[in-house]
Amino acid sequence: MRARNTKDGEGANVGYSPCGSYLVDASWEGKLLVRDVKTGTAAFSKQFPGEMITRVDRCCGGQKWFFLHSPIATTRDKPPENSYFAVWNWPFQAIAFQVLKKRYPFVRDFAVTPDGERMAVVYGAPPNSLEIIRTSDSSFVASLPVKSGGAPTELAWTPDKTVLASVQEGKVVFYSGIDFHVLSEIPAEYPSDVEFSPDGSSVAIGSASNGMLLKTSDVISGSGYLRTDKPVSRHRPKGRK
Repeated sequence: MRARNTKDGEGANVGYSPCGSYLVDASWEGKLLVRDVKTGTAAFSKQFPGEMITRVDRCCGGQKWFFLHSPIATTRDKPPENSYFAVWNWPFQAIAFQVLKKRYPFVRDFAVTPDGERMAVVYGAPPNSLEIIRTSDSSFVASLPVKSGGAPTELAWTPDKTVLASVQEGKVVFYSGIDFHVLSEIPAEYPSDVEFSPDGSSVAIGSASNGMLLKTSDVISGSGYLRTDKPVSRHRPKGRK
């Protein structure tokens, strides 16, 4: 398949449908699009005028999808309206989606737990805030301090949602998914991304100078290592032995 869609502008990340026959895409022009993998033709589309769809996440084996909608500013002297999250069930239908009650200014990243019960959101102008809410009613779960500066703010959950990873300025921080205390901090030069393996046993960290592949168990205990056997300094949270 070769999709020629430059007229749609910059796009969000893409994902496969549960059956693998379709690609789900969205654009900064406010267009949600589902394409047939074999032909590239549109099987479903919906336009949201005056909005950008900047990020996509999915859970529950691809049965539920979350789209980040960011309204475009309409004046030069006032900020845009707060961003919101639209939730779709697969297969998509034109009017069958929900909107989470909670809205945030300047959302930089979000990640939904694999079971779809919770969402982590990084938002606001630097210094940013990291908040965890329940997706069922947008109720508050936890608020965590983050230091991102101008760095990427990628988030990732383990498959069992017991660990939340957060890319911050000069490091990747790992929080307990239960009470959200800091498990460990992995120093990294210009970190850019973090992702857990499908079984949750390992975690990959992307950076501008040197990527890392660590065992999740070592990260939790604060004794992680580089695949290259190069030592990496670790910081244990206060009160942990």
